[in-house]
Amino acid sequence: MFAIDQSLKTFEQANAQLKFKSGSQENHLLAFFTKEIQRFQEHLPIINALGNEDLRERHWKQICGALGVKSAYKLLSYNDYVHYGIASLKEQVEQISQKASGEAMVETQLRNIQQKWDELSFVVVPYNEQKGGFRITGVDEILLALDDNLSTLQTI
Repeated sequence: MFAIDQSLKTFEQANAQLKFKSGSQENHLLAFFTKEIQRFQEHLPIINALGNEDLRERHWKQICGALGVKSAYKLLSYNDYVHYGIASLKEQVEQISQKASGEAMVETQLRNIQQKWDELSFVVVPYNEQKGGFRITGVDEILLALDDNLSTLQTI
């Protein structure tokens, strides 16, 4: 996204510096490309939303459903989406993309919690040999992980 914005700024600067005679072929080309770039800029938010790496199949199905498209989303190009009127659903597509990012963040947090608990081990030692009792030692790390995980889960 940054590279596109940089290219657009460079084009605008070059455009401001160019001075062509009125009615010349270069002036018509400049006007044509300026219009095309402005048209492209209108699509950047949608392109950004559709380019979200967190979009899963369920999100693509929501987008295609909103467009009324029955085709497999993997087979569609951006021009196909434009043809189906994705510009009219810009806000909805952006919401689905944001929702996908939020879901991905939750999934990551849950994986981190799972990984932490996979790494923890409970050390059990005999407590009362006559009665066959046991106790867990080294609970400080376990309690700390439990507190951290409870805080994380409460913010989800």
